[in-house]
This record gives sequence, structure tokens and C-alpha cells, in this order.
Amino acid sequence: MDLTVIRRSNPTWGRGYLYYHVAITTEVIGYTISAFIVFAHILFGRSVPDVALHVEESFNYTPANILALIFGNGESLQSHFLFGDFAPYFVGITWIAVGFAVIGNVHLMITLLRKRSGAVVADIDHASRGIRTPGRLPWDRLLVRTIIFCIIWTELFARLHLFPGVVYVHALLGMALFTLLPFTYLFHMIYNFIAVYYAAQRHMARTIA
Repeated sequence: MDLTVIRRSNPTWGRGYLYYHVAITTEVIGYTISAFIVFAHILFGRSVPDVALHVEESFNYTPANILALIFGNGESLQSHFLFGDFAPYFVGITWIAVGFAVIGNVHLMITLLRKRSGAVVADIDHASRGIRTPGRLPWDRLLVRTIIFCIIWTELFARLHLFPGVVYVHALLGMALFTLLPFTYLFHMIYNFIAVYYAAQRHMARTIA
């Protein structure tokens, strides 16, 4: 998707799209690294923190504790376990990502609620000057955006230690979003890798420019 076109046709959606994707890329990388570290400890039979009891060493390999370790990687107990001396830098970087996520999703949610998703509200270029397209309010995008919005705020609450145990809600919402992946527009995240692969193959075969 061409971000320049999005920005020109719908500036609010364009800003939100940019901020959100910077945030989600950073967060997904952090979760993936955290998952590898946690499962490596489990594979070798090493101790892991118990998030509920705030114990640094335990053998609590339950799904709830594992998810709290992975999705709560920005909290002090989990980040120290996962990244050691690098933890303050990791937390600092992901704090920036959380800020981008809040700003981006506010923009995207406003666009959805105003039924401007997919709308063209400004001139894209000289050739299409004056062309406008009405937006829509697709249920799947509203559902996914609401879940993502809740994920961001539960992470924020967890990092600020405002509500005990909110990290479990954060992890549950994350798993819910993952479960919905094949049934919503989020499937494009997987399809994009396939599309890029075949585009590269066609380019190598000189069937496309």
C-alpha cells in the first residue's frame, strides 16, 4: 500500500497508518524475541519468573505465566529476566513504540467512527483533483481496531502498574487477536509475504518490471 497516496487522499488515516505500523513492527519484534527467550529457558529446564507471585525464580510453565512473560516484556520483572542489563534500553525503545501506538490508533479509530475508512477526502494528484470517495464502517475493522486499542491501553496500564493482573488481560486480548487472524482483514499480514515472494519470482523471470 502506497503511504504517499494514503496521506494525500486521507491525511488523518495516513498519519495513523504510519504511526501504527512503526509501533506494531517494533512490538511484534519484541514479542518474538521474548517468546524465543522464554521457550529456550523452558526447553533447557531453567527457572522463569512467576508473574502473579512476583517471584524471580520458579518453574511455573503454565500458559498464563508464559503469556504474561512474553506480552508483559515491558514490565520490570519480565524485562530484567528476558534482557538482563539491556532491559532499560529495551523498555525505553518500546515506550516510544507504545506512544506511537496510542497516537496512531486514535487517528485510525477516529477515521473509522467517522465512516471515513477507505474514503478519499483530499486531492491525490493533479489528474484526480476533485474526486471524492465515501467511506464505510466495516465491522471487522471496527472489531479488530477495538481489540488493538484495548491491547495498547492494557499494556500502558501494566507498565504503569495501575491495575494488578492487567497483564493477563493484555495477553488474553493478544491471543484473541491472533486467533481472529485468519478470519479478518489481518490475514493480509500473512498474504503479503506470499505476494512478495511470487512478485520476486516473477521479477527474476522478467515477467514483470
